[in-house]
Order: sequence, then C-alpha cells, then structure tokens
Amino acid sequence: VVSRMQAFGMDAIGYDPFFPPEASEKLNIEPVSAAECIRRADFLTVHVPLLDDTRDMINKASIATMKPGVRIVNCARGGIINEEDLLAALESGQVAGAALDVFESEPPAEHEWALIKHPKLIATPHLGASTIEAQGKVAEEIAHALVAAFAEQPVAGVVNAPDLTLSQKPELKPWTALASSLGALLVQVNKGQLQSLKVDLTGAVIEKAGSLCAAGALVGMFSQSGARDETGEAINLISAPAFAAERDIEVSRTVNSSPGAVYASLLRLTIQTAHGTHTIAGTVFGPHQLRVVEFDGHCVEFVPSGYIFIYKSIDKPGVLHRVCGLMADAHVNIMSATVSSGDANKNVVNILSIDQKLDKATLDKAAALPDVSEAHCLHLCCP
Repeated sequence: VVSRMQAFGMDAIGYDPFFPPEASEKLNIEPVSAAECIRRADFLTVHVPLLDDTRDMINKASIATMKPGVRIVNCARGGIINEEDLLAALESGQVAGAALDVFESEPPAEHEWALIKHPKLIATPHLGASTIEAQGKVAEEIAHALVAAFAEQPVAGVVNAPDLTLSQKPELKPWTALASSLGALLVQVNKGQLQSLKVDLTGAVIEKAGSLCAAGALVGMFSQSGARDETGEAINLISAPAFAAERDIEVSRTVNSSPGAVYASLLRLTIQTAHGTHTIAGTVFGPHQLRVVEFDGHCVEFVPSGYIFIYKSIDKPGVLHRVCGLMADAHVNIMSATVSSGDANKNVVNILSIDQKLDKATLDKAAALPDVSEAHCLHLCCP
C-alpha cells in the first residue's frame, strides 16, 4: 500500500505496535500514534486483526476527529469499522468515500445493504481464495504436498522444513511449547516495542533446536497482539522469523551443549525494548512438564499456564497478606503462590496462580499497595 501511494506523491504516515520507528523511516513512513494517524490521514487504510481492542475502532467518535472529506479503505476484517457510524458519516459528508471488501456479517445481513448500496461506497465480495476454481486448485496442491511429505520427498514451497521436522520430535515438542509460553509471558509484562530477542540454549537435548525455539518464542510474542501475516493467518513457526525480520527485530541465538549447573537443559529468552532489557528462563521436567525457573534475574518456579498475577515487592512481612486480602475482596481464588529469591535490596517477584482475569480497578489497587510495584495479570493457554 505504501509503495503504491508514494508512487502518487503521497506522504505516508503509519502506526504499527510491532514496527520500530527506525524501520518505518527506512520506508519513508512517518511513525505516529494510532490517534494521530486517524486525525491526519486524507486516505485511511486499515490493516489490523479483529480483536476486542480493535472492534469498532473506527466509530462515531474517531470519525469526528478525522479530516472532513477523508476516504477510508478496509480490506482487513469486518467489525473494525462500525458500519452504522460509517453510513452516517457518508451521508453527512464527513467521509467523502469508502471502500470495503469485509463486513460485519458475511454474506452481508439485510441491515447492511443500505451501506453497500450507498453511492459513495465501493463494495466488493470478501472472496480471498474462496471461489470454486481456487479451492479446487488449493486442494490439489495440498494433496500433492502431503503425498510428497509422507514419501519423504522434496515439497515445493516449504519454508524452514528442517525446523518443522524438529518440531514434531517428541523430545522437542515441549521445548517449542515452552518457548512460546515464555515469549507470550515476556511481552505481556513488558509493553515496550520489541527491538531484539536473544535465545540462549543450554544442554544436549536442545542444542540443535535454536532456530525452532526462537521461532516458538516469536510465535508466543506475536500471538498476544493477534498479529497476522500478509495472508491474514496467525503467525506460526514458518512465518515468525520473516515477520520479525520485516519489523527489524534482531533475533540471535547462543548454544551451550554442556549441562547447566542446576538444570540439565535450560532455555533463556532476553528481549530488548524501549524500556530496557528483560529476561526469563524455563526448563522441562520429565517428558512434558513446563516450568518457568527464572524471571529478570530472580530464581522462581511456576507453571506457565492459566491466569497469573505477577508483581514485584519488597521482601518483608505483611506484603503478601495485603495482596491476598485484596484478592479475597475481589472474589478471586488463589490456587498457588510462589515468591522468588530476593536481591541485595530485598526485591522479590511474586507469582499467584488465580482462577480469573483481574479487572483494571483491582490491578490499580494492587499496584498502589505499600511495597508493591509492577503488577500485571497475564493469561497463558495451557501447554
């Protein structure tokens, strides 16, 4: 989109939470906030997944901040633009024109036809590869690829085939899941823009799985934002490295085949964001029991699954009591609690496994408790 618009002499501005400002500037895109992008655009194009945070992102309030006569294009997902508000804006002239190939209901519901038939709107079917001919060709290509794969023959178009083979090995499957969980946990705690990821592997079991674990970590990180690739699919082990490279996220790996001092095999992730450096490490007990064993330099052990309330505090009597009291007041059940080792200043990391998501009010109250800081409620799917 940017290349085409720049070819017509347009100035490009954009917002992408995963795209570093330096990378944007290399493409002659001025990085701005989402609100500023909406406010300044003459032609506004939408390229986001449909999430709770993006549903009705373009609505009556945001349209009111746009330039009069703005034109809007949405080829991402239906539901990102409030169709009733868009129709009103087309009628009033605030929006001079719009083009959509996605709708809240597909096929469109009866109430959507007033918008689709509006003279200032261009509407096309959300076909993708959904024609009879395209589906037939895709099915035939998939069948040929599967036959070749099971016959251990070369498969055309496969990217990172060795990693995919490794990912199916029973002894490495839990490590891929661990990498994804560690990545998902890190980005939920650290909201800064991701600049780099370093993957350190210790132990003979995972010494050859560096690229696989790096891809798994990236999948976990990108999954938290609902990121999608160019085809609209969720980021996976194949697409994750390329998706990161496109956003100038530096990925590096180090391998030490010797057993660790405490754990025979250990996976450590280190990320660099605009707010600093953060680390997390984990291991696998037995055949498939995932454990986080280190967080930002603190030794701690917990299972990375379900709802997790994590906060930092001063290691002194009464702090945990106050936090548990707050959970009780909010009718939140604590299923397990773990406190890390303390540093020279008696700072510790506290991990509470809880049965539900904490609302913002409860989180704010927790962060305001004496000797408590950096309170986060995380959610990780069961490994």
